[in-house]
Amino acid sequence: MAASKATLKGDRTSTPQKKLNVRAIDPDSKVFFCSDGNEHYLGACFVSDALTGASSSTVDKLQSALSMNFAAGTYIQIAMLESPDVGEYIDAYLNSKPALNPILKALSRQHANLINGGVDNPLVQRSGVMLNRQRVIVTVKFPCRTDSPDDADIAATKESADRVTEALKAASLNLFQLDAVGYLVLMRILTKLWDAPRSHYDEDQLIKDQVYYPGDSINYDDPSTINFNDGAHYAKALSVKHFPQKTSLAIMNHMIGDPNGLSNQITDPYYMVLTIHYPDQVVKKDEVKQTSSIINHQVFGPTAHLIPILSYKKKGIDTLVHEIDGKGAIIVEVNFTIFLFSRDKQRLNKLSAGLQAYYTSLAFELREDRRILEALWNNLLPLNTSNEGVKNLYRFHTMAVRHACQFLPILGEWTGSGMGGAMLLLTRRGQPALVDLYESSTNYSGIIFAEAGAGKSFFTQKIAADYLAAGAKLWVIDAGRSYLKLCKMVGGEFIEFKPESDVCLNPFTHVEDLHEEMDILKATIAKMAAPEDTLNDYQLSRVEQAITSTWEKFGNAANITAVADWFINQSDDEECRRLGRQLFPFAGGQYTKWFDGENNLDMSNAFICMELSDLKGRPALQQVVLLQLISRINHDMYKAQLGERGRKKILIVDEAWEMLDDPMMAKAMVAAYRKARKEDGAVLVVTQAIGDVYASKNTEAIAANSAWQFILQQKSESIDSAIDSKQFKIEPYGAHMLKTVHTMPGKYSEIMVKRSETDWGIVRLVVDEFHNVTFSSKGAARNEILDDLDRGVDAVEAVNNYMARQSSAA
Repeated sequence: MAASKATLKGDRTSTPQKKLNVRAIDPDSKVFFCSDGNEHYLGACFVSDALTGASSSTVDKLQSALSMNFAAGTYIQIAMLESPDVGEYIDAYLNSKPALNPILKALSRQHANLINGGVDNPLVQRSGVMLNRQRVIVTVKFPCRTDSPDDADIAATKESADRVTEALKAASLNLFQLDAVGYLVLMRILTKLWDAPRSHYDEDQLIKDQVYYPGDSINYDDPSTINFNDGAHYAKALSVKHFPQKTSLAIMNHMIGDPNGLSNQITDPYYMVLTIHYPDQVVKKDEVKQTSSIINHQVFGPTAHLIPILSYKKKGIDTLVHEIDGKGAIIVEVNFTIFLFSRDKQRLNKLSAGLQAYYTSLAFELREDRRILEALWNNLLPLNTSNEGVKNLYRFHTMAVRHACQFLPILGEWTGSGMGGAMLLLTRRGQPALVDLYESSTNYSGIIFAEAGAGKSFFTQKIAADYLAAGAKLWVIDAGRSYLKLCKMVGGEFIEFKPESDVCLNPFTHVEDLHEEMDILKATIAKMAAPEDTLNDYQLSRVEQAITSTWEKFGNAANITAVADWFINQSDDEECRRLGRQLFPFAGGQYTKWFDGENNLDMSNAFICMELSDLKGRPALQQVVLLQLISRINHDMYKAQLGERGRKKILIVDEAWEMLDDPMMAKAMVAAYRKARKEDGAVLVVTQAIGDVYASKNTEAIAANSAWQFILQQKSESIDSAIDSKQFKIEPYGAHMLKTVHTMPGKYSEIMVKRSETDWGIVRLVVDEFHNVTFSSKGAARNEILDDLDRGVDAVEAVNNYMARQSSAA
């Protein structure tokens, strides 16, 4: 790339930093001094995560924040920067995975490498979006009367900036004020998007001279494209020529790309900035009224029919005058520009053309800026706007603050629950999202909904692998052998429950606090006595009495036979004697061996898989076994909490929803949820149709006690059924978006992660071939690897060998 003409002539004034005007900072107040030698300002810079939604109340708060009585010449700039600096998310994910287990370590690293690779290649080819992170940038600049501001000037600026930001915080923008280091990091991200941002700051140099590095160049010779550092990357600018006549803040959710996340995406980094200039209100309002008089005179003149645009202008100016006269509006001058960046010039040209067409469908008319790119770029950088720029750019539109609030680029993607890093997912518009069950203020439990073929088993295995790699203890209760392969690969314990199994599940063996265990013990005895029926209140009270009396007599040596004997010995109560006889299958009958003796279930392994599929022909026994397993796991959570405080403990119950759709089972499950929460444990229940859960009072109670809901692809009628139940609560827009959640087999699965009616987001699970092979629960990928494991082949080697065989056969 040829050097710029100015550089060839040796003109040093063309160096990039000469156009910047942030000179110094007061470290205590974090107030910046900005000056180009002619104009002087004091200001502040803030960053925030994007809002994931907004209501009319949000808009009212934004309007209030921007309608303060600012001095003439004040600037407020609100921008959305989408950049590829995602290392913080990748590091958070990897840092939470200390596992030494080879397969778990390989899965974590492979996943981190795959996601990180999205910076250079789209992880979802159909959307074409590169991996990015969004941040909202807010700057405020107030005119300063001198080039040597004193303490009073700085204090006044700090007070004004705080008033603005506190008002914006009320609208849920979580603003963080930047110091000199933070500002330099931000500017270096903006100007060197694909380089790792550096935080070096020299207090003895002007801030503006530290943004660019020696040798950096910005070439404007191409009238429509900015060339950074001799072709390292390029930029184009699009500015609004006409705003929509009618719109709302919700439109900004579409300006960053179609929320459905496939077509009409901004595939590469961008800097979308709204600059608001506060002119002298008296002078500006007089100008508006004068313009109104001229336009109205033209409209009613003899040539009005020859100029159709006059009616459009009249409508706009009438609206503005109405805001001034009827509502005392604050009038501002607004510029909306988006800078698009790419390392490929052809890709940038296609992106610009496609985006203009897409914005037209949103009633925005944006034009590609030409010949003024240098002035535009320098004036729209944070804290760099000036009166001279406003006057000469001819890109500012006059409107009321109420109108300007609809175009604030503050809406973005839901990016997870925090920085816990347990699970690393991807949003529809290309941001990494971190999700951790333990980042919840209520409880850590949840439900996974997924219809057949939506990727339920795959997603659940990914959760299990991620938490095992993080050092958690996991129990899985399944009825389909979906976890057999993963369990063997990580060296877990796979326990199959068969009629001939030599397993004893005596519920009394591990009881330490009878009061704590009573709910599940009652449910167990009740289910044994009445597998097809529900006991009444009197019967349940007698069951509790029987448990208490047997415990007082035998302690941990008690068993179901002793409980049955107590019932039968109540000679004056035929109801009790009948309950004792009904317990016969478990106290003298075919199931006695399962509960007579000392509980011998070994659950010392970090990963325990309990398989119940062989008990499907004995539903009564299967339900009782499930209850006892949950009871035992609750006890182990309690013991683990005493011995390993802080270790995460998770129970996953899969393929068991039909067993839980029972009054006693549901009560026991809710009790298990409460006890798990008390011991810092989590319970995940996996089911299929969301509508089925909310159609039953039994299972509805379990859902009500789940802080998390992970919803994979669902049929529309199932979603409607859940909403009609009035128990599944989600805002209308969320319901609409839930119906768009889908799975692309072999590519990705989408999941709506929901914590409340308004706190939800849609993420994608995208994995590599290593994960596909590891989690495959059918076909050759399952059978051949299980055979290798049985022969003593290392799990990682088994997966790699299978992939090599498939590759050579292709």
